[in-house]
Amino acid sequence: MDSNYIKLIISVLTVLVTLILYVVYQRARKSRRSILLVGLRESGKTLTFTQLIHGQYVETFTSIKENIGDYETNNGTVRIIDIPGHEQLRYKFFDKYKSNARALVYIIDSTLNSANLRDTAECLYNILSDSVVINNRLPVLVLCNKQDISTASNNDLLKQQLEEEFALLRVTKSHQLESVDLKAQKSAFLGREGEKFKFEDLPIKVSFAETCAILKDNYSSKKGLDDFKKWLIKVA
Repeated sequence: MDSNYIKLIISVLTVLVTLILYVVYQRARKSRRSILLVGLRESGKTLTFTQLIHGQYVETFTSIKENIGDYETNNGTVRIIDIPGHEQLRYKFFDKYKSNARALVYIIDSTLNSANLRDTAECLYNILSDSVVINNRLPVLVLCNKQDISTASNNDLLKQQLEEEFALLRVTKSHQLESVDLKAQKSAFLGREGEKFKFEDLPIKVSFAETCAILKDNYSSKKGLDDFKKWLIKVA
């Protein structure tokens, strides 16, 4: 058989396989239309949810169940799911909805101190090392909330602090899994071995933005949820 003919067949098959994989990927992506709001309790998740969905301030309390609402963007409608932040509930609800998620928003209290920085980092680490999050290449937005408070840190500083905590956490978690198989150890290790941890080295895209869910002061009236809404348009 002519070698050129064989090359032509291979090229056609390659194109067909690529098209099939693309169609399968697009269908799977369209079926995943949920945006999950996750984070520790009192980070402002539920208030952010109510401002986004209902456009108004509502006094909130620690959630014991999820809140669900649809948000319309220029690129289509997405379903926003506010996951309870209580430590005994957050992973239960996260596991329930993660397979149908298109993207994740991790909301943090920008006024956090060293005492709760560790908990904030560990929760995010567990989410980013989740096999479903990695396999589905879910984009993640770390939303630095409560920027209206004078003691709030900006997103650049918070990113640096989280990277430092991640460097410590991956060592701790690797030691915890020494008695487990090698595959489990690798799944718990984030970043590049032998190098400082950087969010840019992850297989998924992690972005940072600042926000304030309480729309009643000068900062909020200028910015509020604007950066969050722009990101939602990109992932919708």
